[in-house]
Amino acid sequence: MLEASKDRAAAIKIDAITLEVVYSSLLVAANEMSAVLGRSAYSPIIRDMIDYSCGIFDAQGNLISQAENIPVHLGSMGTALRELCRDFPADTFRPGDAYLVNDPYRGGQHTPDLHVFTPAFYQGRLLGICGTIAHHADMGGKNPKSEGFDNRSIFEEGLRIPPVKLAYAGAMNDAVLTIIAGNVREPKATMGDLRAQMAACRSGERRLQELAERYGADTLMAVMERSMNYSESRMRAEL
Repeated sequence: MLEASKDRAAAIKIDAITLEVVYSSLLVAANEMSAVLGRSAYSPIIRDMIDYSCGIFDAQGNLISQAENIPVHLGSMGTALRELCRDFPADTFRPGDAYLVNDPYRGGQHTPDLHVFTPAFYQGRLLGICGTIAHHADMGGKNPKSEGFDNRSIFEEGLRIPPVKLAYAGAMNDAVLTIIAGNVREPKATMGDLRAQMAACRSGERRLQELAERYGADTLMAVMERSMNYSESRMRAEL
């Protein structure tokens, strides 16, 4: 199904103006995700230090647009998303689903950095994936803030979360939230920050759906494909 969607999008002819307008809208959508997360978060490390990032990926998991936060996060997000899709293939995604991962051995950076991903659908078709990564104030472990120069193993650095479902069709996975809340020193802040990440992803979903409604899903996905090709050609020219 995903390959058929990609083939249909590849057949669409995109003029330069449409490409620029739609791609600029994707950039705006990522920056709006950033604004939602920054204004909704509980912890100063997210809200004031801006230690988070937001991005929009295509249905194949390629980064298409990113907010102007911390670029190093985006490199991690792509790896974490690929790891997530090993356990939860894209053709099993459903509207309203959400996924969580922080395991450094599964694409995470360190345990306080939590990735949240949500698929965006339009008329039953997967348009892309919205992602956020945010540094939480604490993820348990031996020391407050989950970090310490004297930690001798990953098990001292806090709760490791392999790819798991954070929401099923819009309903939060309370079991996962209960486990996290029971392992952190400030559960209220951690739960609030997770909800802020979810809100940011839902914002990105709405913007993708609006773009699909206005320009057509095939056009939107063709713009994503063209943007990847353009980036490749610019990089090759620079090299």
